[in-house]
Amino acid sequence: LLMASQLHSLFRSSLARALDVWCASLDEAIQQLVLKGLIEAHATELPSRDMLVTLQPAGALVAHHLIQWPHALD
Repeated sequence: LLMASQLHSLFRSSLARALDVWCASLDEAIQQLVLKGLIEAHATELPSRDMLVTLQPAGALVAHHLIQWPHALD
């Protein structure tokens, strides 16, 4: 999803909607990806307290490699 966005950034709420999960369900995954240097997450001053998630160069490289894998369920 982040690779498809023009700026390689999405709000956490947009990711949650696209994945059909709660924002709280994404928080641990986001934290782990931040720790690995694959994404950055920035708090916003929006009333919703949403977070902007941005793909980092290392994350883009990993995502590019994952896209190349054949789909196991096809």
